[in-house]
Amino acid sequence: MPKRKCKKLKGTPSKKDRSSKPTVYRVQYSLSTRKSYDWLFASLQDKTVEKLLNDVGEVSITHFRCKGKIPSLNLLCPMVKELCLENIPENCQLESLSSLTHMKMLWLGDNKFTKGLPEVVGALTSLTELHLHNCQLEDLPQSCSHSGVMPKRKCKKLKGTPSKKDRSSKPTVYRVQYSLSTRKSYDWLFASLQDKTVEELLKDVGEVSITHFRCKGKIPSLNLLCPMVKELCLENILENCQLESLSSLTHMKMLWLGDNKFTKGLPEVVGTLTSLTELHMHNCQLEDLPQSLSSLTQLEVLVLSYNKFKEGLPEVVGALKSLSELRLISCKLQDLPEFLSSLTHLKVLWLGENNFKQGFPEVIGSLTSLAKLFLNNCQLQDLPESLSKLSQLEELNIKENELKEVPGAVFHLTALTELDIRFNCELTKIDEKVMALNKLQKLTCDGCLKLVSPSYGVCQEGIHTIREYFNVFRQGRKK
Repeated sequence: MPKRKCKKLKGTPSKKDRSSKPTVYRVQYSLSTRKSYDWLFASLQDKTVEKLLNDVGEVSITHFRCKGKIPSLNLLCPMVKELCLENIPENCQLESLSSLTHMKMLWLGDNKFTKGLPEVVGALTSLTELHLHNCQLEDLPQSCSHSGVMPKRKCKKLKGTPSKKDRSSKPTVYRVQYSLSTRKSYDWLFASLQDKTVEELLKDVGEVSITHFRCKGKIPSLNLLCPMVKELCLENILENCQLESLSSLTHMKMLWLGDNKFTKGLPEVVGTLTSLTELHMHNCQLEDLPQSLSSLTQLEVLVLSYNKFKEGLPEVVGALKSLSELRLISCKLQDLPEFLSSLTHLKVLWLGENNFKQGFPEVIGSLTSLAKLFLNNCQLQDLPESLSKLSQLEELNIKENELKEVPGAVFHLTALTELDIRFNCELTKIDEKVMALNKLQKLTCDGCLKLVSPSYGVCQEGIHTIREYFNVFRQGRKK
């Protein structure tokens, strides 16, 4: 709590009255976490700032949220760190913001600035986070270039940017996303290139370095438009579309090609993107992968889910030694190749919705770095003893299978913290050996209605209740 006790505000409206008060102030105090802040409400319709401060007490207000008319913020909360201004009048003066030198976050979203953003915002040099979504802005003042949250150069609104109604009718939409402090604070702009060249688009955007780009349909000349791009998402691209311009994107770390059709095979150019650390190719109708992918020596995340590989998992995957996460959900796999053992850095493996009814491959035991393993809906009836070698495994998901009991190998996974066995409809028992899993914090067994030892009701209560059950059981045996 603050140094001095914060009294409830005199005249604070009740919940029923708040809706009838057009101007409501919410004062939030700086406690250990945002979730634990105490919120107080007060109406300034019949109260001066001095009276409000007298009610609040001499505390330092670090988080303030205001609706409607804005009070004298320099008097009310000079030490404010996070400020949220909602539904402010269009002609409202914001000059008092300039004195808030400790402010880190300013929220102005959903207000109307049809005459432009006030210049005072550019004077807030301490800002690290600025929210201006849905503000009807057509331009940004040059003063914003001094703020730490804005791009180095001004980004103008794209000429001819379609309205929300028009966007659905534009088959080719380009979304340009700028590199700000966090992904959530990126500004998105929309433009149609149907009647616009790359040069014209660059002129509209301004000379900024585009680091995140998302594109639907026809692909522009990416080497001209975003040569410094780090994350690229290509959606609904034409099947015969040329991707040669990708080869010049030497700074790219993430490439998203998911849900596109590559019935003729993945373009060889993808294998030249040696800076990639993340590659998404789920649901691309791939039947094989080019050998050129072996050049992606920095690749850490590979997503191949929902592709039906003709001859099992392509051998080139085994050459990607830096992989830490591999997703192979619903790839019609019935076996796992021995070359997977070469992925010594693999920490997360997704194998759900494949058919391992004939037995799960022993090669799984060679992936000793695994921390998470997902084997849901794989028609499993048992698991191999080699699974017990996964000494670093923390999370195991074996839900929606055909298990009649928890496989013995599971009880040797001493690092396990989460075990999901839900909807194994034939499961009848959980062995007492589960007591050996000292680090297990979460065991979920919803839908295992045939459980009798312990009973389904006991198991639904979780691992702590299961441990109590076996402790009582052991004590009964000693007597």
